[in-house]
Amino acid sequence: MGSAWRGLFFRLSDPQKDPEKIRREYDEVEVRVHPGASFICVESGRPTYKRIARGALQKLSSSFGEVIDLQVSSEGNLHYEHWKNGGLMRALFWAEGSAWEVEGEPQPWETVLGSPPPKSGSQEPFVDPEQVALCISQHFKLPPVTV
Repeated sequence: MGSAWRGLFFRLSDPQKDPEKIRREYDEVEVRVHPGASFICVESGRPTYKRIARGALQKLSSSFGEVIDLQVSSEGNLHYEHWKNGGLMRALFWAEGSAWEVEGEPQPWETVLGSPPPKSGSQEPFVDPEQVALCISQHFKLPPVTV
């Protein structure tokens, strides 16, 4: 069995106040702040591959500025949503044996992968989902996720 994980990330605008604001929003969840990270991870664990309600991510990104929902498994599944100030920037959904669901414009991290960006309805694999997650994590300086 391969690896699988999920993280919901919020951009840090105020490293002193943001963690407390997020704790209040999420009823005292564990909020981990890592040195050098640009984002806080508030949820981690096994992926569900279910989309968080679009209105919820829109509201969170309106409140906190920028939110990323990232879920990945070595079996070939990828779930990525990037929201900024209430607007969807990019969404990529892929499961082995299914077609891509894609929204938004390609982002700079996608060019690092050396493949053309995926298109909705395509069944061609982009690259390994774990490699995609690594590029996203490095580009946005996401903290490590513990499962």
